[in-house]
Amino acid sequence: MDPPDSGVLDGVSCGVVVLRHIQHCVSTQPYHLMEVPSRHQSNLIYTVVAPQPEDPLEEFVCTCPSFNYRSRCIHQEMAYSDRCLWDEETGSEQQTPTQQARHICPRCGNETYVTTELIDE
Repeated sequence: MDPPDSGVLDGVSCGVVVLRHIQHCVSTQPYHLMEVPSRHQSNLIYTVVAPQPEDPLEEFVCTCPSFNYRSRCIHQEMAYSDRCLWDEETGSEQQTPTQQARHICPRCGNETYVTTELIDE
């Protein structure tokens, strides 16, 4: 019989499973809210919602009157072009130790959240 730490359980070989924590910008979450300033009134901010991070521009929804009447507006375009979508695996920017500890996105400065993924080895 194999010793308990040999990777064999009741005659079945067990592979090593590694858990990896990966940080993602909050802009990668579904129904992410983005605040976009009005182009005409400096004290007015509209909210644009991106239902899914990879959705096309037409799926973004805005709280401005123009969107209410036309189902499209400049704020959609501004929010779409400002999406960060950074994550630790695919992003070219590396977090500093401080950014990593404080959960700060190195690309846009927003918060990050952590997911845990299984990596088979």
